[in-house]
Amino acid sequence: MVRVLVAGVSIRLRILKVGAQLVPRTALHSCRGIDPFEDTESSGRVASVTLLQLSESRYVYPDITITCDPRDQEPDDRRLHYPSVIIEVLSPSTEAVDRGKKLLYYQAHSMIQDYLLIDSQNIFVEVYHREKSRWILSRYTQQEEVEIESLGVRFLVSDAYKRTSLSRKATREV
Repeated sequence: MVRVLVAGVSIRLRILKVGAQLVPRTALHSCRGIDPFEDTESSGRVASVTLLQLSESRYVYPDITITCDPRDQEPDDRRLHYPSVIIEVLSPSTEAVDRGKKLLYYQAHSMIQDYLLIDSQNIFVEVYHREKSRWILSRYTQQEEVEIESLGVRFLVSDAYKRTSLSRKATREV
């Protein structure tokens, strides 16, 4: 069983909704063949607020968390301990923390294999992928295909921005 959890409502809601539908659907199919969006929030696989416990004293609220670990499958538990993929949607107010402290926290957590940063100001995605003891950074622009190696998932950057003002702006500029 797989859990995908999405953080609360904000200015970035459209990108989060698209990302929550695009990446996890594909990821869940690759991970265990389960689509959490067929179920309701009460299933515990999709929740509005999720607390990620990184250590005994460190907790964060990622925008999107994907876990395939059976130890994270308690539907009533709003905490996760064994995530494999973290997705943050950058905004001017969160970018410094997402690129700074959170990046270091996530890289220190042994279970996290991929950390995606989706820009809310430009059509741009960055992926940090764990490669043994190193982290490899890949950057993707509008027409490129993003790869989440730990899940065997690929998607177009432009798909992550569907139905957003950035997508409509990019279409007009072409």
